[in-house]
Amino acid sequence: MQLTLDMPELKRLSQPTPNLLAYNLIVICRSAGKDGLALLVYVTEQIPEQGYRGRVVILHNEPGVLSNACSI
Repeated sequence: MQLTLDMPELKRLSQPTPNLLAYNLIVICRSAGKDGLALLVYVTEQIPEQGYRGRVVILHNEPGVLSNACSI
């Protein structure tokens, strides 16, 4: 007996993987949402797989909050 499942996430995994070794610096922008977290998890999984040894910066942006340096 063979079980067949329709799993769209498997199609996503078959997409080309970005070559992290082409970059000296990777900046990941986060705003505490699920998309930013998913990207962070994906990149941190790719770092050891690809042997990336450059810098990774996570830039946190809190939507709706202005910096003290901003004047309105």
